[in-house]
Amino acid sequence: MPKTTFLPALLCFFAQNLVAQSGQQMFDNTYVHEIRVYFEQPNFWEILTLNYNFEMDNDPSTSNQPILAKVKIDGTEVDSVAVNQKGFFSNWGAGSSLKKPLKLDFNEFVDGGEFDNLKSLNLQNAFKDPSFMRDMLSYQILRDFGVAAPRSSYAKVYLNDVLWGLYVVVESVNKTFLKEHFGDNDGNLYKAGFTSLKYLGSDQQAYYMDFELKTNETANDWSGLIDFLDIVNNTPDNRFRDSLVAHLDMDSYLKSMAVDVSIVNWDSHFDHGRNFYLYDNPATGKFHWIPWDYNLAFAGSGFNYDITLQQLRNQFEYDKILPKRVLDNDEIKEDYLQIACALHQEIFTNEHLDPVIDASKDLIFSAIEEDPNKFFDDLDLFELSLSIGFETITVDSFHFVDSSWNGSMWVVIDTVFLFEYWEG
Repeated sequence: MPKTTFLPALLCFFAQNLVAQSGQQMFDNTYVHEIRVYFEQPNFWEILTLNYNFEMDNDPSTSNQPILAKVKIDGTEVDSVAVNQKGFFSNWGAGSSLKKPLKLDFNEFVDGGEFDNLKSLNLQNAFKDPSFMRDMLSYQILRDFGVAAPRSSYAKVYLNDVLWGLYVVVESVNKTFLKEHFGDNDGNLYKAGFTSLKYLGSDQQAYYMDFELKTNETANDWSGLIDFLDIVNNTPDNRFRDSLVAHLDMDSYLKSMAVDVSIVNWDSHFDHGRNFYLYDNPATGKFHWIPWDYNLAFAGSGFNYDITLQQLRNQFEYDKILPKRVLDNDEIKEDYLQIACALHQEIFTNEHLDPVIDASKDLIFSAIEEDPNKFFDDLDLFELSLSIGFETITVDSFHFVDSSWNGSMWVVIDTVFLFEYWEG
């Protein structure tokens, strides 16, 4: 009898492990991958650019029209792949450069289409990044810190057999991602645009400019998000912590914010109001914060922040409601500081990150040399960005988080930090 009691659990365990994890090949960082994209149209780049510009000039919430292509990844062919330009500042900010970010969607034209159990891939162009490591290192820090964040790798990308450049391949946040990280993908996934997370009333159309619903589009029920924003905005201070903890996975949010502040990621929600996903997880009844887009992380000294964003929050025009209310709450602020302290003791150290940086440098240097469309022609900038950019600078009492052990817990002192990233 006791043996039969455990049989269902064992069968469930074996069944789960028979399901292949996605991206085992694509996100193998021991080599630079090769992606070749073949279009039938000789003017494919003009078409891709026109389609992207039409989206930006008309309705940025709509998807630009992709082009059908054949793709070969590390020698494996995939037919009927949808390809389009993507991105925001990394696209239009790149001006006349041919090196624009791209998206490969294996599932758009072929139901169930995939490569390496992945439905799509994002090819980031390393815009304004002489190191080619901002995205990679940011996501690595987040994942090492226990945050559900995309994986990345490097690939030399060819369009119609013409080398277009070295790209950072970034995992898509989609139903495959949700299933692997949360064991569930039935809930609503929202991608944020520019948003202060302000409650705008019960009409869901009021939120269409702030968010894009990425799953369950047919049902199109935004009531869970609207209720959450109501809680964030309108819960009285004396009940705010308990109410927020009941509706938001605090670990994912506080860890993401600690990382964003520490790597001076101004283009994230706490400052710029964008670049994240919210997943309404029916399995937990909570929203999960999923970070996104780190090509502008590790900014220069003009964007230095104190660890609790005190100076930013004191600005009259500061309108980011969630970080403001979270850090105005003494209990949540203490939780956040403990998390920030752990980040800088366990992950954000030279001992932890230097091996990652050194291995990536050895991996991609020759591919950067060959890149005909890189944004920084002087390879000395690559070397300099690594020697100066990814180094914590500790001077006297200035630390990311100053803390001491009192025998039972870390006592955290909220201090200013210095972290410089040299861009050239």
